[in-house]
Amino acid sequence: MRAIETGQPVADKLGLTIEVDDRLAEYDRDLPHYIPIEQIAKENPEELQRLVDGHLPSSVDETQFLARISAGINDLVASADRDDTVAVFSHGGVINVLLHQILGTERLLSFHVDYASVTRLLWSASRERLAVAGVNGTEHVWDLLPRNHRW
Repeated sequence: MRAIETGQPVADKLGLTIEVDDRLAEYDRDLPHYIPIEQIAKENPEELQRLVDGHLPSSVDETQFLARISAGINDLVASADRDDTVAVFSHGGVINVLLHQILGTERLLSFHVDYASVTRLLWSASRERLAVAGVNGTEHVWDLLPRNHRW
C-alpha cells in the first residue's frame, strides 16, 4: 500500500495506471501494520541487530523472499519492450535483494535505502542482465528525510 501511495502522484501526472505485482512486495507485507525501522530500533533491538548484520527479520524465509523478488523482476523485464522505461515503486528489502543479486554483495541487506529514494537499474539486452546505474538518490526529497532533521 505504501508503495502505491508513493507511485500514485507519478502515475497521475503521466496519465498511467499502476499495476501491482505482489511478488515485488516487501518482506513485511503480511504484518497487520507497517512498523518503521525507527520503532524496531526502540522496541526490538535483537531484530534491529539482524537488519544491521545484513539479514532479514527472523520471521522471514530469506530464500523464498529472494526467489519471489527474482521471479517478479525477471517477468517484468521479459514483458517490457526494449525501449520501455519501467518504474517500480517498492521498498528497501526488495531494492536490497536486487542490488545483492546484481552486485553479488556478501550481505543481503548491504545498502541503506531512504524513504522515497530512487535506485536506477538498467537492463542490457545484449548482456541479458541488469546493471546498477544509481542507488538511493534522494535529491528530490532531501529536506523531508527524517535523518536530516536530527541536527
